[in-house]
Amino acid sequence: MEPCDHNGYRGRRLHGGIYDDFCAEHAPKGAEIWTFDLPGHGKSEGEKGDWRSEAAISAMQRVATEIEARTELPIYALASSMGSSVVLYG
Repeated sequence: MEPCDHNGYRGRRLHGGIYDDFCAEHAPKGAEIWTFDLPGHGKSEGEKGDWRSEAAISAMQRVATEIEARTELPIYALASSMGSSVVLYG
């Protein structure tokens, strides 16, 4: 998980770097933006393309809990590709 000084979830081949332009636009306006790669996706550990919805939802929930504890701010999720289903069901 990387603070990108919002919460982004990406698909299998992409990683948090796809949100660099978004971060650069909104961080100076006061947004606190965080990104992470789901297990088996992007730059995460594990076999690439190993899609297990339970593991992805669990990872997203852990990250959201950690962000909430660190910032005490409301959390909004931005997702793309398969990450969208994780946000909807998590």
